[in-house]
Amino acid sequence: FLTTLVQLLLVCLICSGCWFKQSAPITHTPPPAAKEGTESGAPHAYQQTGLVDASGQESLTEKFAYILPLEEEPRLAAVMLSDTKWAFVKPDGEFAFDGRFEQGTGFREGLAVVQQDGKYGFVLPDGTFAVKPEFEFADWAGFHDGLCEVRSGETSAYVDKEGKIVIPYQRELFKAGNFRGGLTHYSKDGEEIFIDTQGKESFRSSLPGPFRYGDDLWVAGEENVTYLDAQGRDVLGKTFAAGRPFRDGLAAAKNEKGWGLIDKTGKFVIEPQYEDAETLTETLFAARKDGKWGVFKTTGEQVVPFEYDEIGYPSGGMVPVKVGTLWGLCDESGKLAVQPKYKSLHPWRDDKHFIFHIEGQ
Repeated sequence: FLTTLVQLLLVCLICSGCWFKQSAPITHTPPPAAKEGTESGAPHAYQQTGLVDASGQESLTEKFAYILPLEEEPRLAAVMLSDTKWAFVKPDGEFAFDGRFEQGTGFREGLAVVQQDGKYGFVLPDGTFAVKPEFEFADWAGFHDGLCEVRSGETSAYVDKEGKIVIPYQRELFKAGNFRGGLTHYSKDGEEIFIDTQGKESFRSSLPGPFRYGDDLWVAGEENVTYLDAQGRDVLGKTFAAGRPFRDGLAAAKNEKGWGLIDKTGKFVIEPQYEDAETLTETLFAARKDGKWGVFKTTGEQVVPFEYDEIGYPSGGMVPVKVGTLWGLCDESGKLAVQPKYKSLHPWRDDKHFIFHIEGQ
C-alpha cells in the first residue's frame, strides 16, 4: 500500500511543474502518507509545504503536510494534516468544516472524493455526505460530465452524483478514467472504443494511442498524430510528426522543421522552428531552443528569454521557472521575482499564490 502511495506522490511532483512531460497541469491524486505529523505542524522529515506569492512572501507554512490546488466553486482545497488525516480549507487557509477523512481530493462538479473507514464516497461543500462511503475505490479525478469511475476488484463502473450506477461494472472499463467532452475510452481487440455517458459506443479507432483530450478534440498517438472529433473523424485531414491537445484554440504540433502552434484548421500560426513547444494560456506559449525554455505571446513576441530548464503554468502574471533542480517565479516581462529554491511550484488557483514544496532534511 505504501509503495503505491509513494508512486502517486512522484506523479504529483512530476505533474506540478513539468507540463511537457504530461498534459495535465496538476494531478488530482493525493500524495502518500506522511511520516510522523499532527494537525499543529507539517512533518519536516517528509517535506515542507506552503504558499508563496509574487513577492516571495510565504504563508500557511508549518500548518499542512501537503496542499492540493483550489478547485472550482465553492473554491475549497484538500490538505493533508497527517498520515491518515485530510481536511478541506478555504482560500484563506481556514478549515471549511470540521470533517476529517483518511484521504481526500479537490471538488469537481460540486462533490469531492473522500475515503473514510477504508471506503470511498462523495462529500458536499458543507462536509456532509452526498453519497456515504461504500465503494472499494473511486477515481481521484472525481466527477466529469456528471459521472465518476468506481472500482471493484479489477472491474470499473460509472456512478452519478447520487451514487447510482449508470454504466455497469465491466472488466474492459478498468482504469478507463474520467469522461472528457462526453466520452471515455478503453482498449479491446486492438481497437480503442469510445463510449458516451450512457455507455453507448460513439466510435472505434484503430489509431495508436495514447488518446488525449482538449478543446473538443482528441489527439491520437505520440508520433504521426491525428486530431479526432467526438465522432472519430479526422477533422484536420492531416497528421503531424507529434502534437499535443488543443488549449484555447491552439495546439503545439511538430513537423520536419520543428515545433510550432497550429489552429483548428491545422494551419501553423506560429511557424515550426523550436525543439519543443506548449500552449500555456490563451495568450502565452512556451518554447525550447538550444536546450533552454522561454515564453512568448501567441503574437510571436518573446517575453521570457531562453534561460530556463523547464517552464510551468502561469497564474496571476507570474510564471514558474526551473533552474537546475529548483523552481522560482518570474513575471511575464521575464524578470525573476522569486529566486529558485523550491522542489516544485504550481498554481494555488487564486491568481495570487503558488503551492511550494521543499523536501525535508
